[in-house]
Amino acid sequence: MSNYRELWWKEEVNNAYQLLKYFSYSFAIVSTTIRLLSCFFLKTNFIHDHLIYLLVHAFGISLIEFNEKRYSDTKAVVVIIVSELYSTATFITKEHFMDQQNVYLAFSIIFTTVLEMPMVKNKILFNILLAKHSYCWIFHKMLFLNNDFALNASQFNLFISIVVMCNYSSDYNHKISYERFLFSKEVEISKDRLKFITQAHSDGILIISNENQVNFFNSNILNIMLCTPDEIMHDLCKYEYCPDKKVSSFQTSNFLIDDIKHAFWYLEDPEMTLGVTLVHNINIEWKVQKILWENNSALFVTARNINKIVELEKSIADGQMKTILLRSVSHELRTPLNSISFFANDLFDKAEKTLKESELQKLRIILVSSKLMLSLIDDLLDYSKIIAGVFTIKKSYCNIRKIVSHVCQLIDLQAKSKNLSMSYRVDPSLPLQIFTDPIRLSQVILNLLSNALKFTFSGSIELCFTLDSKQRLKCSVEDTGIGISGEIQKKLFTEFASTYIPGINPQGSGLGLWISNYIVKSLGGKRIKVKSTVGKGSIFYFSMEIFQEKQESIFSTTNLQIGIEELKPIDMAKYNSIKSMNNPDILIVDDDEFNRMALSSILAQYNITYDEAYNGKDSINKILEGDKRNKRYKAVIMDCNMPIVDGYEASRTLKALYEEEKLQYMPFIIGYSAYSSEEDKNCCLKCGMVDYLTKPCPPDIIIATVKKYL
Repeated sequence: MSNYRELWWKEEVNNAYQLLKYFSYSFAIVSTTIRLLSCFFLKTNFIHDHLIYLLVHAFGISLIEFNEKRYSDTKAVVVIIVSELYSTATFITKEHFMDQQNVYLAFSIIFTTVLEMPMVKNKILFNILLAKHSYCWIFHKMLFLNNDFALNASQFNLFISIVVMCNYSSDYNHKISYERFLFSKEVEISKDRLKFITQAHSDGILIISNENQVNFFNSNILNIMLCTPDEIMHDLCKYEYCPDKKVSSFQTSNFLIDDIKHAFWYLEDPEMTLGVTLVHNINIEWKVQKILWENNSALFVTARNINKIVELEKSIADGQMKTILLRSVSHELRTPLNSISFFANDLFDKAEKTLKESELQKLRIILVSSKLMLSLIDDLLDYSKIIAGVFTIKKSYCNIRKIVSHVCQLIDLQAKSKNLSMSYRVDPSLPLQIFTDPIRLSQVILNLLSNALKFTFSGSIELCFTLDSKQRLKCSVEDTGIGISGEIQKKLFTEFASTYIPGINPQGSGLGLWISNYIVKSLGGKRIKVKSTVGKGSIFYFSMEIFQEKQESIFSTTNLQIGIEELKPIDMAKYNSIKSMNNPDILIVDDDEFNRMALSSILAQYNITYDEAYNGKDSINKILEGDKRNKRYKAVIMDCNMPIVDGYEASRTLKALYEEEKLQYMPFIIGYSAYSSEEDKNCCLKCGMVDYLTKPCPPDIIIATVKKYL
């Protein structure tokens, strides 16, 4: 506030100084002209009085000009001195110009009250100067007259009134002046803020009167419209809405200007979006609001560049479409792959001793190709999950040695076909149980081994697990392949990376290493690193956390781990003891005949009786019919995606029938689908299923899962 006081006083002094300068020049010109004319034409004898005035004017103007650029306090003193000069000069010469005494008095009062007295801050000095002026114009004449109290009473009353009024008016004028100054500063600040906000705002702003005149605009509207201020209304008349992007319903016109004109009379909402126009390849969204501007109705129109929003919406739509497409394609691929994988395994097991080696080799190729195809499908699914933000990691305690053994068994067959040596080493100091996601860790190792196998044509591949200095699991895959150049190494871990090497056909989707790197980071590692020499081989390695802060005494086991852990053989004696008569134990529900054949073949190998249904509606009818005839299924393997009635709806219907006591016995429903996301599994549990199997599924996992509910 003290700063404002100083600024206010400086402004008051500057105003008074400029006013004094104006008065001085005006008074000097008028006074000098009149006095010169009176000397020459009227032949007056008061030359010395005229000279006094001329000297006062000359001295006053010189003093004013000399201190033009001085500080405000100096200027205030100059105002007081010059005002005193004019007042004193007028008083000295008044005796010679009695007939013009009122004029001199008026000039003296003007200089005293308007200029001199407001510049005096000190109250004592203020009243001394006030007493001096009162003496000059009120009491001076009283000294030469008789002491007549009646005659002088009015003069004393006038003096007291002048002192009181001048003191009061001085304080009041200063107060009013200061308040006016504060208000003006607030107005200036508000204007500056408004200017800053409107210019900094990314939207273009227009205020249009009901006469279609632009009353206000900011610079951004010119940048958006790419026009000059004079062209704003002209260009608005040309803008037409993009197809299907008119939002307002004022009228059928597709021109923006028609809706703006219409808004003056029919706009009722506080704000309305009119629509989107295309201006110089920029999508502009127009909004309008009715306001009062300078006491008249006006429209507050905003224009926003929504190109980035349009691109984002398109990107989101493309991403959603990509996710849907990937899910749909993977489901359709998994369904026939389920049958291919099972029957190929079944034929290989039965024909291993009867077929020739050349025929067995063909079966091996089918098996390897089906696994490669499943790997590609899994990569696409994982990619869609990562993009959609639903990729999950499920950590539990698992046996690292069994994980390594299982993965190497899958690669060993392909390594032998290329006459490569495949080996692995596990540091004895590694704990028996580590805390990680076994499925995801297996996926990373399998991917690194597959890549090593792909680009190695002679020599060996070695997988090694050790503990590093920070007690983290360190995994490395070393090969004697063709190596990777530095140029290609920079692109290895990017999406859809192209690792083109002359003479080699690159297999895969280009997502394996990118997804593996993402998984390593999700498991608590930094990233996968690579060292490679062209012509000598490569080493891919990473480190990750394998310990939980608080060790749990009971290890977590889920059906997802069964594919890695060793399965216990089925106790057939115990199983036969719980079979009731000859009723089928399992109902297989699937619209695909090959999948039904595959499942029935697996169950038949373990003497598990079964029945079949070809969709959800058929399964409901068979379960209800069996319930009435005491032919009850213990479990149902329910395909989730079927025509007429899908597995989800069938499960919900059976659950509702059981709760309404229209179904006496509720079988355990096991979901069976090519979709493998956590969301799909949760949907199965919500609709009444108790477990979930993913296509294609190894026979041992199917049997182990079914066994739990018999």
